[in-house]
Amino acid sequence: SFTMSGGTIVLQRVNIQTFPDYINLAATNNVTGGTLQIGNASTAAGQNFRINSTAPIFNLVLDATTQTKSAQLLTNSLVVKNNIDIQGGTLNANNLNFTVGGNWNNNGSFTAGTGLVTFNGIAGQAISGNNVTTFNRITLDNLAGLTLNRNVNISGTTNALTFTNGKITTGGFTLFLSNTGAAVTNAGAGKYVFGFLQKAFSNTALSKTFE
Repeated sequence: SFTMSGGTIVLQRVNIQTFPDYINLAATNNVTGGTLQIGNASTAAGQNFRINSTAPIFNLVLDATTQTKSAQLLTNSLVVKNNIDIQGGTLNANNLNFTVGGNWNNNGSFTAGTGLVTFNGIAGQAISGNNVTTFNRITLDNLAGLTLNRNVNISGTTNALTFTNGKITTGGFTLFLSNTGAAVTNAGAGKYVFGFLQKAFSNTALSKTFE
């Protein structure tokens, strides 16, 4: 079993074995706080940390003090109950999924692959950061909604953007579906983009519906 209610687990350097650097396969878990921090000021450049966890993480931080490091999911999709903060370096989903209950902040880079990011908090959530955060697919399941504090690109096609509950509010920013085959699923009353929604056209796809 695994219980975490506060504090910080810091991964300072990768191991030289073939197994992941953070492994948590606890069948019973209770995570109500705390942070998994990837890297610190003593982390050497070029470190690629590997994460394999079936237990949720409360906060996930990719530290900014060594910009050339990265964190990569290996086998299991990851549930982050609160915030994901990419301060620097690269977070690689390795074609797996993230479920996020808090805010997504990207001042580094995110490699989505074919993965899905689901925003399912109970309070309002936000996507922020200095860089455009490119996602493959997004699902919103939050009655309090999701706010963009940054332009966001979704590059996937089938179910590129799925609404289960809540609205995406763009403010002065834009949500861009960059694939001409991108589909928006389950939009309707109370479930839509409130603001700027941009879609890619091609010479074979000249008709679009804006939800």
